[in-house]
Amino acid sequence: LAQVVQRVDSILLFTNRRFSNRRTIMVCHGELMWAFRLRFERLTQLNYRKMQADPQVKERIHNCQVISYSRRCPSTGVLYPDFRFMRSVCPWDVTLSHYDWRDICRSGGLSDAEMLAEVGHHKRIYNDEHASGPTLSGDPEQGLSCVGDKPYLAGEACRLGTAKAPTGGLANKRMKKVVLLIKTARWRLIGDDASSGLHMPDETSLQRECETHERAVQSVTDALEEVRCEVTAQDARAARLDQIFGGADVCVALGGDGTVLRAAQAMPPGMLLLPINSDPQRSVGGLCTFQIESADAPASAAAIVAKLMRGEFEVRLLPRLRITIEGSGASAQQLHAVNECFIGESDPSRAIDVEMSVEMGPWRLWRSSGILVSTQAGSSAWMRSSWTIQPQQVKAVLQAAAKLGDSDPAASLDPLRVVAICAATNKALIHHDALDNIQYLVREPTPRPGIEGAGEQGQPGTKAPHGVVKHVRCRPYGWDTQLSIDGLEPLKLSSNCTVTFEVEPDRSLWLHMIR
Repeated sequence: LAQVVQRVDSILLFTNRRFSNRRTIMVCHGELMWAFRLRFERLTQLNYRKMQADPQVKERIHNCQVISYSRRCPSTGVLYPDFRFMRSVCPWDVTLSHYDWRDICRSGGLSDAEMLAEVGHHKRIYNDEHASGPTLSGDPEQGLSCVGDKPYLAGEACRLGTAKAPTGGLANKRMKKVVLLIKTARWRLIGDDASSGLHMPDETSLQRECETHERAVQSVTDALEEVRCEVTAQDARAARLDQIFGGADVCVALGGDGTVLRAAQAMPPGMLLLPINSDPQRSVGGLCTFQIESADAPASAAAIVAKLMRGEFEVRLLPRLRITIEGSGASAQQLHAVNECFIGESDPSRAIDVEMSVEMGPWRLWRSSGILVSTQAGSSAWMRSSWTIQPQQVKAVLQAAAKLGDSDPAASLDPLRVVAICAATNKALIHHDALDNIQYLVREPTPRPGIEGAGEQGQPGTKAPHGVVKHVRCRPYGWDTQLSIDGLEPLKLSSNCTVTFEVEPDRSLWLHMIR
């Protein structure tokens, strides 16, 4: 980031000379936007790190974030000689940003007392326990510790979305063997399977995507080998992935969310997972906590590996969905998902009848296009796209309410207000904070007159087709019913089976993700 700030200084010097007393619009990547913030707001390293932390979601720079700086006071109109006010807006979800204009509070530095108080919040880099004795001559690294002398443990409670384990797992274990699971670029899949008959409209773009991804793969491999790690590389789509993890210290998933989910299915419980987005310009990678910058892939990969070797990371425990399948006289089968599960027909155009029991309550029969059950992490994936409302729908509701005299007609004409209402509504519908909660959705439910759970004259049943709960049971009755776990290869279900969904109670089986 220090080098990026130097680039920003050059840009600001040019802008000051060419566009003095004028307005400018700059379009750039998020990292460059942070560099501008560091300069304009004089952020200290401590404040910068706090803004990067999970709870400070409104301080983070999201996709398409717009940051405005002004010398003019938004309330009084007074013009100052330098920037005094700023506003940061996430246009696709305004609840993720402060939205209103704020004063810029620039730091004037720390006093001696403030510096000592801040130092007391951090672990020592040097352990006094090893400051004397033969350990210094035997192993000079024993005196240095970024993580203390505690072993890696899992299961501590944490804030929103995950649980947190102490850092230092790899540093204390002296990482030696790494399993590298690699995404196969779509360009390679097309070229390797001539019989697929798949034709894409923009093959040049696919080829560039393939080159970027493979350059990232080579950079990560070189960086790991540079620190003398034994690297076992494997295509994430290969069969029997579970056989390659023997003796490995960590699994590196290099690709996008699909690669991370495949790694999660194959890894043994408790193994650390390092998810890296190999092409952040073309892939969102919501599960990926690291990314390779395509402008300088070798340096980006080397920086990630260096942080791991120094122990500069956290381990987050991501909840897993436990799926228990019972029926047909066989013993119960248990599976796990990270994002979501879907029960439906193999033919997506065919409706399915499913009996469902929520929180061990009575069974109710639904006819729908399928049942979707997600974890907290999965609530921002498939569940979000299936259940969220759009600004056009909000506008239509406001207009209808205005015609009935229940709202201000002008509200439906303000696009920013419509977007804000849409975002707030979706957050209330989709988001949930409890780690042990799951979310279910009966997709496109069809009223069934004369069955348990149906209302008067064929209206939908009294139990809502969507909710946030702890326990869901399903009995599918279909022609060719399938269970899809994290969007991977589907599993066939018999008509007389019972499928139970709940968060895995044993946290040692949760996904141990490095971030």
